[in-house]
Amino acid sequence: VMQKNKKEIIYLSVIELIKNKRDIHSLKIADIALNAGIGKGTVYQYFVSKEELLIETFLYGANAEIDSYMELLKREDLKFKEKIKHILVMIIDLMQENMFYNDFTSRMEKLKSFNQLGEAYTQEFIKLRVRMLEIGRLLVICGNSEDYFRLEQSDIKIAIGMNMLTTTTFSILSLRSEFNKEKRDEFICEIQNSFIKIFQ
Repeated sequence: VMQKNKKEIIYLSVIELIKNKRDIHSLKIADIALNAGIGKGTVYQYFVSKEELLIETFLYGANAEIDSYMELLKREDLKFKEKIKHILVMIIDLMQENMFYNDFTSRMEKLKSFNQLGEAYTQEFIKLRVRMLEIGRLLVICGNSEDYFRLEQSDIKIAIGMNMLTTTTFSILSLRSEFNKEKRDEFICEIQNSFIKIFQ
């Protein structure tokens, strides 16, 4: 438990530094350790390189975000379209407030050791995709219960739908320098309707 807590402190230190507009490629282990209130050597006890730390931090943050989607989908006070809206708002807020995920996703291939990280990390990224697919399945169940579409939907369709919620949102945010509440609401409504059409 102590080891997990220590790693979590390090992950949160990275996320905080990136939130404060620090570029992931200019970050040094010494900066991360100082911000976390631990020694540089302690960081190396848990991570063999900065690249490994960045990838684990991304996985930590992404899984935490998916946990929050899961909790949202359990809420019985929200209707289907409200659940989609809340998830989209959470995605937009994450991307606008924490550019780490944008930066990491768009520049993943530039992490020099990513291709050599091995099977363990490949499996972790596959697990993320599987978890997002499960979010999609839960949305389909919810949409079916309110008669938006039928329950039997292929995993391919569900993957396309979830890709629309995430990748499309990322792309739109990257292209728009200004994203006020009115534009955000208009965008959310458009994505909601497009998501539903995929399954009809």
